[in-house]
Amino acid sequence: MMKKPDIAKMDSTQRAQLRENAEHYLEHGTDAQKAAAQGALQELARIVDEDEAERRSKISGMAIPERVVNAFTSIPPTETERALLQALVDNPDQTSQALSAKLGWGGQSWHLHFGKMCERRERLLWDAEPAVTRDANFYCGILANYSDVSHGFTMKPEVAAGLAAIGIKPSTR
Repeated sequence: MMKKPDIAKMDSTQRAQLRENAEHYLEHGTDAQKAAAQGALQELARIVDEDEAERRSKISGMAIPERVVNAFTSIPPTETERALLQALVDNPDQTSQALSAKLGWGGQSWHLHFGKMCERRERLLWDAEPAVTRDANFYCGILANYSDVSHGFTMKPEVAAGLAAIGIKPSTR
């Protein structure tokens, strides 16, 4: 008899493969395979829910700077993400277009990339608020404040403290 895999010990890649295999058997398997696949998916959902509750509990006990350090050490910033953060730290209350220009980009490229960076780490930080002007979340608002008056972005002070702890602080030029 085959031993059941311990889903709790699987990494995200293994869990994704398990889900893919189970979904395949739900569609194309025998009745026994379909039953086993359904059981595996239920167990996977239970484990994922437990992991999420544990993660939320751990993070909820952290101060904001500590969450920022955790997020950016758990998922280290790419070179581009470091540039995005540095541009904002060095140029508070600037528009997306101005921040994009500081990076040698056009349009609102800074906003797009900064939002994607924040979205990637949302589960390690805190939930993004709904956007005011469109039907989506405002991911940039996780780390930055936006001014309706100047249309500029400024790093939140608690976030800036966390970033400084990992070496991302205003340039001394």
